[in-house]
Amino acid sequence: GYKKGRLVSAEVYRRYQFPWMRKAVEICRRKNVPFIFHCDGNFLKVLDDLLDLGINGLHPLDPTSVDIRDVRRKVGNRVCLLGNICQTYPLGLGTPEEVRLDALRLLRDIAPSGAYCMGSGHSVQDYVPLANFNAMVDTVFEYGYYPIHVPERVIREAEAAVERQRAGRKA
Repeated sequence: GYKKGRLVSAEVYRRYQFPWMRKAVEICRRKNVPFIFHCDGNFLKVLDDLLDLGINGLHPLDPTSVDIRDVRRKVGNRVCLLGNICQTYPLGLGTPEEVRLDALRLLRDIAPSGAYCMGSGHSVQDYVPLANFNAMVDTVFEYGYYPIHVPERVIREAEAAVERQRAGRKA
């Protein structure tokens, strides 16, 4: 897929891909192995089809293509949502403070009810600074244990740190 949709029509997926995918999902289920659907881009027009197949996860939920909060409202905890930290900004071109803020907001909004795995909205490219990657991982180690609760105070502190940093750049 791409940011605004799929590469082919939903009918093509339903006729050619999903029957084979259903067989793969069934094999995984018999082996007690999760089936995680990977799709770059916007897959929302076939979301109900994917749920009917019995998939266990959606990956990577690129925030430039889909709103993970909207997907969570639609799927509840029926499937695990994976990813959603934008690989370009903040992960690639932002600062560790901006990555931390994005990660904290995702943990606050998506993770408390379960079925969420933090990660990049695509992959971790070579251009991603190690400090930014570590900010994402460290935030998960700090707040990503169930039961997940990110206090609003922590979000406000992270927002203030980003604002101070931006103000310092303007000066």
